Amino acid sequence: MRIFAGLIFPDTGTVSLAGKPIEGPDTDISMVFQSYALYPWLTVYDNIALACSHKTCHRN
Repeated sequence: MRIFAGLIFPDTGTVSLAGKPIEGPDTDISMVFQSYALYPWLTVYDNIALACSHKTCHRN
């Protein structure tokens, strides 16, 4: 599931979905984690900013 979501990459070979190679996270694909998680490739600030980019999150 993490490979299809573009969160991790296979050790060998390639993975494609609907004929398109999966090269990283895509806005058309989502994944619900069973536990809270941060994106390891983002900084702490960027992880928080991503959560606050939702329309219902207020700046203060």
